[in-house]
Amino acid sequence: YLTVVSSGAPELEALRGGDIVELMARELTGRLGEAELLWSRVSREPQATIALRPGVRRPHPGELSLGLGVGLPDEYAMGKTRSERGQALIETAISILLFLGVTLALVTFGHAFMVVNMITHAARDGARLAATWPYRGACNAITNYDSIKSTVQAEIATVTGGSFQVNVDQVPSQNGLTPPNCVNSTTPQVKVTVTGCVPYIFPILPSNLGKDCNGQKGFTVNRVAYFHDEGVRPN
Repeated sequence: YLTVVSSGAPELEALRGGDIVELMARELTGRLGEAELLWSRVSREPQATIALRPGVRRPHPGELSLGLGVGLPDEYAMGKTRSERGQALIETAISILLFLGVTLALVTFGHAFMVVNMITHAARDGARLAATWPYRGACNAITNYDSIKSTVQAEIATVTGGSFQVNVDQVPSQNGLTPPNCVNSTTPQVKVTVTGCVPYIFPILPSNLGKDCNGQKGFTVNRVAYFHDEGVRPN
């Protein structure tokens, strides 16, 4: 199967249709030996000129636009065969699936990283709030942690819908103590602990991986933040 392409050759400018085919056939057989011209197509003009072997039907215009050969088996036709087109479609489908898989994985784990980072910031904000909490009892103990916990949980709720438990503690603990039995410390601290389960934004992992978060697969989070307790004064 031989394809000859010629552009701008002066000696070919005056030739059209069958003349140029015959010239090429003579040149080829003169150089390469005896050969039979089975099929040819000249597409220098806007409408391709077809030189047909006697007895071969003339193709329809639609077949010419697709670049189909006439008089030869399908595997010698110009353009892609059906099997090649099918293979290209399969390769395209596989590429799209791989691209979607990678994209979903990046979005899922990127979202998980963002949520963990925001939970860490929420724990720090809660510890900062507890460190400056003005409502205290004996020995500067924080008597009610509910408002601090609600603040942390509200901040977490802006990024994920998982359920979380928030604990606030003083280190060392002053609960239940009265002067002069207060625990003195040079570095009093408040501690905020956040634990819970973060569901994945896309359930792409197998069912046996991850933790069940209210019917969705996810992962557990445990973040702890400390701040210097500014409300504790030495007795």
